[in-house]
Amino acid sequence: MKTQGIPIVKVLLTLILVVSSLCLCTENVKCGVNATSSIYTTVAKQDVTFAVYIGGDPELTISNYTDLLAKIDGIGFDAKNISELTFASLEDTDALLLLGQKDFSEQDLDLIAQYVMLGGGSILYLVPSDITTGVEDFLKLFGVEVLGKAYDNVSYYENENIIVLNGTWENKSKIFLNVKSLVIENASALNITTEIGILTKFNLSETMNLIDNKTVPIVYITKLMWGGNNTAVEYKPKKYIYGVNITLGVELKFWSGSRILILPSPHILANKYVRLPQYDNEVFMEQILLWLGKQLESIEINVLGYSPQSGVLYLDTGRYISAEFEVIQRDVPQFNEANNLTIPNISLLAGLEYLGKLTHVLEPTIINASYDNYTNSMRYTVNVSFDIKRMYNSSVVVYLRVVAFDVQYGFFWSEALRFEIIKPRVVLMEFHPVIMITIAMLAISIISAIILYPHARKYKLRVKEFEEKISKR
Repeated sequence: MKTQGIPIVKVLLTLILVVSSLCLCTENVKCGVNATSSIYTTVAKQDVTFAVYIGGDPELTISNYTDLLAKIDGIGFDAKNISELTFASLEDTDALLLLGQKDFSEQDLDLIAQYVMLGGGSILYLVPSDITTGVEDFLKLFGVEVLGKAYDNVSYYENENIIVLNGTWENKSKIFLNVKSLVIENASALNITTEIGILTKFNLSETMNLIDNKTVPIVYITKLMWGGNNTAVEYKPKKYIYGVNITLGVELKFWSGSRILILPSPHILANKYVRLPQYDNEVFMEQILLWLGKQLESIEINVLGYSPQSGVLYLDTGRYISAEFEVIQRDVPQFNEANNLTIPNISLLAGLEYLGKLTHVLEPTIINASYDNYTNSMRYTVNVSFDIKRMYNSSVVVYLRVVAFDVQYGFFWSEALRFEIIKPRVVLMEFHPVIMITIAMLAISIISAIILYPHARKYKLRVKEFEEKISKR
């Protein structure tokens, strides 16, 4: 995982996150020029590495995906084949390609869950034709099940095992940019269930309450593709569903920054169909890689400035820490009065990460918002400020984070700004010399009284005895 290590997401998300997540992951943390450990790793970047899993008994061998590997290289990304799923094999990777694997052990599934929720790694899974227990368990992690084999005896030369899709997908998704027609062999009809197993593993629900009873999602799950008019599936004996009711692709976006794409067949990206010029499987493949690498539908968060610039705040002389960020939302449809398109309104939250929890969550103030027609990007300038004196009365280290999220884009985190809060040591008050002399004399008197008291008492008793003797005479 490019997020080297595992953050404390379970604690972060359940107690107000993050993680969210996520405390042993590393990412650049600004405080002057210092760097330290951080949590999330979803800042858009170019140095993307894919792990291609060749174990797990895939339906097709890796030799059927040479065009896919060439495309990864052609885009400028890196790829490495891995024969087993381990923390070591996934280290320094951004996305995991599962090209029709049928076998997943319990350890594999646990690792995948951590890769997604703790490391923010993305996954592409091509569902094999043979739906084994391993396949079912993997799909349960992401709230998906297989209903049966989809067929269509009209769209592809009366071969009912091959489906041709023409625009039956989510048009807003950039994954389908310049895609007009797709061909799929041995497609599995999918269904989104009511439980996302990966959240259950971490004792999480699909939403959480952070500020002012505002509900914030932990995951977005979307039906991405569906069947055409001639597509059908027998999900129970003599029970059929048709067309738009047949799900052929699902995408998920998690709070950790992870993106998951589940497609119905290993053949959809195999050489055989990618090379058919009458279909757009090759274009689709490239868009998928860009999307997994967060080069499509991305949000970039840059730090413009912060105070105090030293990253150190003394509670006796300072009160606030603040920062200004530039948020760039890319791939926004061009906006003008003619097309009357609505610019997506992303959500923004900021908080202080302390001991693995995101605390004191608030909504940043948007100072400026503008649309760049040349780059098709929305740009926001936002400011956030925290009254530290009201929050802490002891020395602590906190990390200021901003997260931007939207149902289409998913979740993107800023790098962490490290601030050291210092409470000065208690200094004894200085006294006026007269006061000090008075206190000293009083102290001497008290000590003298304590020392002389036994002698005075003894003398008093002797005087009393003498008086008694005289009175008897």
